[in-house]
Amino acid sequence: MLILKGDPKKAMDGAMALAGLIFDLDGTLIDSVGIYYVMMETVFERLHWPQVSRAVMRKAIRDGGFDWDLVLPAGTGRTAEELIASAREVIREMYPRVFEEDVAVVPGAEALIKELHKRNVKLGLVTSTLGRFIQFKLIPLKKCGLHDLFQSVITLDDVKNRKPSGEPLLECARRLGEPPGKCAYVGDASVDMAAGKAAGMKTIAVLTGVDDYEALKAEDPDLILNSVSQLMEYLSL
Repeated sequence: MLILKGDPKKAMDGAMALAGLIFDLDGTLIDSVGIYYVMMETVFERLHWPQVSRAVMRKAIRDGGFDWDLVLPAGTGRTAEELIASAREVIREMYPRVFEEDVAVVPGAEALIKELHKRNVKLGLVTSTLGRFIQFKLIPLKKCGLHDLFQSVITLDDVKNRKPSGEPLLECARRLGEPPGKCAYVGDASVDMAAGKAAGMKTIAVLTGVDDYEALKAEDPDLILNSVSQLMEYLSL
């Protein structure tokens, strides 16, 4: 059993025993957020769509998935579904190389996960990634020998409601065999913090992904860390 200790900069209701730690993937365990901008710019170029700013793309990915309505071109004579299918085909072609060559685990993540596994902590992953893409996104974890250390991996295909609903986290906790109140969720986005609270879990924000400190602070997480590399400082047996 782990103990989540309070952030000295924030009042908490004492330390809390945890039986499981559940992690977001993109921007939390793998350093992938920046490469998505490059991938989407490549999509726009190949499909001859007008380029959009990275500020717009940031807004599109902020909900834990991707809001295609913000970037789809108008006046093409094609349906949104057809345009999205074309874009996803380009993305699918890029995924194997990108996640093999250009995406790595966040510094400190490998040591953290291996140490937690060594201590018999139940580990889960919850991502808004579609099931057909998860094999590629797990490549950076596989290269470090981490992917088999997670007892539960929840993708968008496993639930009806995506984050900020608590459903994906509740399903992960169910598969881990632990009550939600004995789990904490670690993520890089406001939507992660909202989902964690909706699931009745402790929430731990990291500054290695989509949202900045102020955006994460607005969700009132239990901890805000620079990265997962700091997490062991707040955990004890």
